[in-house]
Amino acid sequence: MNTHEAWTYAAFQRRYFSKENGAYFSYSVRASGASVSGKRIVYEVDDVCLDEPRVRELVQLCNSLELEPCHLMDVIEDWLP
Repeated sequence: MNTHEAWTYAAFQRRYFSKENGAYFSYSVRASGASVSGKRIVYEVDDVCLDEPRVRELVQLCNSLELEPCHLMDVIEDWLP
């Protein structure tokens, strides 16, 4: 039984800070969908990559494959160099 509509993936930029590197910008991935009850469901993976075109390529792949968010971390780990 399907409890939600299709997932939509998007890339977004955030500012981060680390002791080693100071302030920097990186791209994150967000999966959003709606449940049958109408509630908005969102999953995010922060600080995926510094390269915007690569992250947008990843997001396009996730959307075209209609990836379930439970597989997102595995896909990201396999996708990273």
